[in-house]
Amino acid sequence: MCSEQAGFRPGVVRGWPGFWIEQPPLRLGVVPEVGGRILSLQLDGEELLFARDERAGQHVDIDSVPDLAARKREIGWCLWGGNKVWPAPQSAWVAQMPPLEMESGRFAATVAGAGIEMTSRICQETGLSVMRRIEVLSAEELRVTSTFTNRSKKVQNWGIWDVTQWLQPAEVLWPCSTDCVRAYANEGQSARLISSRLHPLGFGWAQISALPGEELKFGALIDRGLTVAVLPRAGHTIVLTSRFEVVSGGDYAHDAMVEVYNSGTMPYLEVEFHAPLKPLEPGESVSFAQQWTVRSIDGAPETGELLDAIVGHMELASDRELHAGSILQTGRAARELPVKRNEGLATRAAR
Repeated sequence: MCSEQAGFRPGVVRGWPGFWIEQPPLRLGVVPEVGGRILSLQLDGEELLFARDERAGQHVDIDSVPDLAARKREIGWCLWGGNKVWPAPQSAWVAQMPPLEMESGRFAATVAGAGIEMTSRICQETGLSVMRRIEVLSAEELRVTSTFTNRSKKVQNWGIWDVTQWLQPAEVLWPCSTDCVRAYANEGQSARLISSRLHPLGFGWAQISALPGEELKFGALIDRGLTVAVLPRAGHTIVLTSRFEVVSGGDYAHDAMVEVYNSGTMPYLEVEFHAPLKPLEPGESVSFAQQWTVRSIDGAPETGELLDAIVGHMELASDRELHAGSILQTGRAARELPVKRNEGLATRAAR
């Protein structure tokens, strides 16, 4: 449940009517009217999420459109920003673009208990409805849960695909060897850049870095549901840790549990998480949850120091709720970094 100290209020979120959930120093802005997304995540007033400011307040009219595929081809890829959910695999999308109802449709929103729930209408393209529940758990933690329900009369086989667009510069750390990471040859300069942008960190971790202006996409299968995004900023470093369940031997779309995409034309890096494909009988549902932790660390620590800090600050007991075993088997004592008090530690150009 959210802490009782978290405050909820309606308000304008980056140009759209929405809701703010606040527990200082964390401030979260959700926008039901554009795909039920998180469009703002601020730490001490500093915005961490990318959004298309030129689209502020806009909507895509899909209420009276009989042919959504034709409408999608007409308007092209809608890029709004923030955190959203898609159905995987991408190869099954109509016109190779996200379902309009999920990407740009108006979700109904309610404050339910200690969280905000946003629910879509039935998606004409997939037969699914989507419910997203957003909860702020503390001054440094939040939980994002997405649920697909099959509203059609036949079996639907989709995977939940969660996508977050963080403002560049950013890098990503995955708990796997570099041998587990592959480049998507059809995405920008991925095949050429993998030799210079993928680095082994030791202790079973890999680092993916990218520069603004470089388009690349990598994916991997991992053993532990844990990733770290590192956002270097002036005088400090934002560290975002995401924990989620992975299913060993599961059938994953794109043959990946995690993906990263760096836009070559816009200032964002996308961090993407997959749940396994799940054949849903009519009326059946499936959910996928992530728990995020967000912290600001003074200065610009080395990546190895960040990993040690994560080990030192995260509660292993809470991680065991998602996986058996510890978060990071380094065999070294955790090193303290100067974490700011009252703060916590913790994807795509138009095609």
